Amino acid sequence: MCRSSMTWGGILENLVADFAFVVLITPLFATIVLAFTRWRPHAKLIRFLGCTPESKLVVVYFSNLNIQRGGAGDFRGQSRTYSGSAVPESEYALIQTISGAVEAPVNDWVSRLFSGLVDKVPGRAIKQWLGPFRVEVQYKLSPLATPATAPKAVTICLGSAGYNSMTDHYARTLQPLMWFSLDIPKELMQAEGPPIVHDGDIGLLHRLTVERGHVAYIAAGLGVNGTRGALRFLFSNWESLQRTYGEMDFAVALAFPWVSDDPTGRRPPIEIAELSR
Repeated sequence: MCRSSMTWGGILENLVADFAFVVLITPLFATIVLAFTRWRPHAKLIRFLGCTPESKLVVVYFSNLNIQRGGAGDFRGQSRTYSGSAVPESEYALIQTISGAVEAPVNDWVSRLFSGLVDKVPGRAIKQWLGPFRVEVQYKLSPLATPATAPKAVTICLGSAGYNSMTDHYARTLQPLMWFSLDIPKELMQAEGPPIVHDGDIGLLHRLTVERGHVAYIAAGLGVNGTRGALRFLFSNWESLQRTYGEMDFAVALAFPWVSDDPTGRRPPIEIAELSR
């Protein structure tokens, strides 16, 4: 007759070991996996945009259309007496694109669970290494008057200088590599080289560094597809942009079909010019 060598002490030891593995080791392992597969790429994007541990603010400026009294129309096409500011629908719709890329990736319950566990880990440096890089995103209408100053933050300006006063501000106070001419329609001017002319919509993605923690991005176009396409290009291709330009300022000219030929603006662009410094 064989007597089992398992004792109550051994059983208790195994239970404690299993409990420690489930409660401590598994969450830590899962957190590290999330850190490398989801949070680390997100942190690299945020740093590429220009955020720093001291400056974690992203401000998005929409074009500001100043509607004169009687110049607005309702959904029936009838004139209305509304006067004031209006945001282009095509730009407003980009909030989802920006928020989905920039805000911390803790939207699902698994990420939120492990993000909460990370918050309980002692040590600020360890928390920052394990956890997501959280930033604050603010959406604003560009002022109707050109501002004298701009906030020290990563700023994203949607629309050209004719519609967005913040785009105009950076074009006047810095040295842009490319810009849309307000005097000559359908031409993209270059600091080096002849003006760019294209049969379709031209989009411009421009990065301009003011100082550490204050980087401006201009996403503008001759039409709807140019503006929204330039912004989408930034978040779809930031890794290749980082490899190519690092922290340098750059401007990329992109060719898109007109919105009449591509209503959703989903056709991939063609890069037609680039400058950097």
